[in-house]
Amino acid sequence: MTTIEAMNRATLHESIIANSQFTFARSGGKGGQNVNKVNTKVHLVIPVTSLGGLTDAELVRLRSKLAAIINKEDCLFLDVDDALAARAAC
Repeated sequence: MTTIEAMNRATLHESIIANSQFTFARSGGKGGQNVNKVNTKVHLVIPVTSLGGLTDAELVRLRSKLAAIINKEDCLFLDVDDALAARAAC
């Protein structure tokens, strides 16, 4: 009987927390009273090589599916602003 490797969620979570770099900025676009006053955009950088808890196959799939937001240095980039969060809450 062969054992299938699977993601270790606890290790993955810890590695994301330990290796994530957050920066905050003012979000562009429509806004209300607080537009251009409050930092509502979050920029997240995570080095893919630092992600623990994933199997080799899962890392290959992650790099394939998220190739558009992973740079040449193998870092994953995510930008989120409050307009996106507001739409998700509806």
